[in-house]
Amino acid sequence: MPQLDKVTFASQFFWLCITFFSTYLILVKFYLPSLARIIKVRNAISNRSDESENVNAKVASPITEVYNSAIVASITAFQSRLEILEKWNSSQLQSIIPRLAPEFEQNIMSFQKEALISETILNSVVPPVIRPINGATNSATSKFFTASVSESFSNN
Repeated sequence: MPQLDKVTFASQFFWLCITFFSTYLILVKFYLPSLARIIKVRNAISNRSDESENVNAKVASPITEVYNSAIVASITAFQSRLEILEKWNSSQLQSIIPRLAPEFEQNIMSFQKEALISETILNSVVPPVIRPINGATNSATSKFFTASVSESFSNN
């Protein structure tokens, strides 16, 4: 085998040692310190994030309590204002109803009179008009026309 040849063995061993030690020195001098620095920075950042989570938890709990108490206070204030507004509305309504009641009664009575007049006109005018159209031969047809005309008058 050529690797174990006695003539080239010393030369190969020499260059193996030179290559190994030079690679070792380059790694120890340049790469390992930068890797160690990166690991230290990562650990410092990790410690800071753990500390910041603890600080955030400590700070967040009072803030949350203040926020929740502010919400409760605003809800109670809103409810008290709403009760005051309801009382005011009911008092205003109670003062308006007696003043407007006669006017409402007059409007209702006038609507009832108009409805009575319309019904009287409908009963007195529609049958004489429909009988000549229908010929008064079929009472069911007469009732149908009377009902349809009365519906059209009552819808208007």
